[in-house]
Formats: sequence, structure tokens, C-alpha cells
Amino acid sequence: MSVTWGYTQMNEVGKPHPELDIIARLLPFITHKGDRVTLNKPLDPARLLPQGKAYWTYLGSLTTPPCSESVTWILFKEPIEVSHEQLELFREMRCYDAAEECPCDETLNKQFDYGKVINNFRPPLELGNRQLREVDSY
Repeated sequence: MSVTWGYTQMNEVGKPHPELDIIARLLPFITHKGDRVTLNKPLDPARLLPQGKAYWTYLGSLTTPPCSESVTWILFKEPIEVSHEQLELFREMRCYDAAEECPCDETLNKQFDYGKVINNFRPPLELGNRQLREVDSY
């Protein structure tokens, strides 16, 4: 059995996030699945995380079918601040390869909007027998 690490972080719309901006500025050049680009300056992934390192963690499942129970989720308590413009750049990304035909709302659950990934989540599930673990810092 393989185990997947899931990471989710609550975002707060506000000022641009400097480190995320390194990625966001390149998004217009990687709009489709499979597109690639070279970073033009170093990226420090640690700077994408909030300053406070406290988080909750729990064993859960994938958020898309087959929803396998094989993910260890980590949710930071402190949100990061990102700009509306940065979020919009991520929302312009397409779910299909540029050489493929657009799936454009052919799915029953309307997961796509002109090939853009939207509604790529499912409603939260009950905690059930899962144990939520709180970690103050690392």
C-alpha cells in the first residue's frame, strides 16, 4: 500500500506573497497540463509556509475518485496571505494537455469550466474514527 502526504493550507486574500510570486509570475507560461518552465530565480519552499509552524494532522483520503484512504493530511493553523491576482493566475490553469481537446463541461458534475479546474474538491466528510493530532511546532 502506498501512502500519500496531503498538504492543505488556508489562504487569506490580501497582500501578494513574495515567494509564491516567483511561481505565480510564470503561470501564464504553463497554462496546460504537462507544460514546463524553468524558474528564473531560486525558490525556497520553506518560505511558502506560514511563520507559525503549528498544525493539525490526520489520516484521511484523496479528495478525488477513487477517494482512497491513503493520505496523511497536514493543515497549518496559521493561514498565509496571498493576493487576489495570485489566486486568479492559479485559476487560469487548464486540466488538459494543449494537444488534447478541451473537456469543457462534458462531465456530469461540472468539474471543468472551459478546461479550467474548478470545484476540484468534495464536501468535507465526518471525522468518523479519524484521530486529529495537534502539533504546536516542529
